Amino acid sequence: MLGANNGTISVASLVIGVAAAGASPGSVLLTGMGGLVAGAMSMAAGEYVSVRSQADIKNADIERENRELGTELELELEEWFFSLSRQEKIIHGIFKYIHMLRIS
Repeated sequence: MLGANNGTISVASLVIGVAAAGASPGSVLLTGMGGLVAGAMSMAAGEYVSVRSQADIKNADIERENRELGTELELELEEWFFSLSRQEKIIHGIFKYIHMLRIS
């Protein structure tokens, strides 16, 4: 929503500025259309770069994990079991808290 407001304000400011300079109605309309197209292209390029960067990071993480599984399997299994152990402790703590609330 913030991006839409920013684009609206930018195009409106551009049109107002050109109109205040005394340009013809056709020039004002052309300026507004150009601003809309430029804003849309800018937003599309930004979204593409964002999605592409996210995909690159995900692929690099997958490659790193595959490499580690191939060379350091024992370390990866230890990391996985430690993660499970932590999750079990958290879940156990939550159940104890809920049980305490039910008794109170």
